[in-house]
Amino acid sequence: MAASRIWGFSSSAQPSLSNRLGWAFRTLWRAYLRWYERRAAMYSLTQLDDRMLKDIGITRAEIETMVRNGGAARRGRRI
Repeated sequence: MAASRIWGFSSSAQPSLSNRLGWAFRTLWRAYLRWYERRAAMYSLTQLDDRMLKDIGITRAEIETMVRNGGAARRGRRI
């Protein structure tokens, strides 16, 4: 019982309110960062002309799918 006080562990399995709020904030922040990175990548790709997109192997219609799925949708497709 003394070690639990030293290390900050409680005897119950319930995390404290501050721990739950911290976890929720980190989860929301990470989701926001992923959304922002996808948005920035889609913006960058839409600024390229069709020739440049062809050079990297995608079409304008595939931009969103490629950014969201990382190319997983094309694995079965032959180039």
